[in-house]
Amino acid sequence: MTLHVDLVHAQEKDSGLATAITSFNELWNPAQLDADKARLIRLEGQVLYYDPSWAMLWLHDGELGGYIDYASDELDLRAGDHIELLARTVPNQISIDTTEIEITVKSPGTLPEAAPITESQLHDSVFNNQMVQLEGWVQTVEQIDNHLELKVIIGSEQIEVTISREANEPFPLLEKTLIQI
Repeated sequence: MTLHVDLVHAQEKDSGLATAITSFNELWNPAQLDADKARLIRLEGQVLYYDPSWAMLWLHDGELGGYIDYASDELDLRAGDHIELLARTVPNQISIDTTEIEITVKSPGTLPEAAPITESQLHDSVFNNQMVQLEGWVQTVEQIDNHLELKVIIGSEQIEVTISREANEPFPLLEKTLIQI
């Protein structure tokens, strides 16, 4: 399924511009060449998480993961889906112009198995934007829209975990509970 927003015939519109950006690494570390122009972004990757109610799309390009401020009622993205994203950069910024995004679901998929981590690995950057698994004690639960925000204690560390839920789904009793996330 493809959702066409405003980005039509991206290759034709970009004739004469620099080569398309194909990774988060290129997006976050742009060449100074053509920094003052909108550049084509052509990312392929796996959906890690998608929440249209909060306009959150987390995508992993095979090397790095990244967040894209994106939401659509017309596209049913699922965690694990392999997608192609076409967009443009905002000139002189390290960001994506979210007014023009085209997403094509290339194939459905499943997420990779989560790597178990410990308290000492919580701040290890090697696990940034990776599927991880850990256990902790829920201290507090706050409902925000159709999400739950948990304060979870793992050893001597406290982290925040946000979970989306359906609007009619009951509010789970999680406080003072050992959970695996």
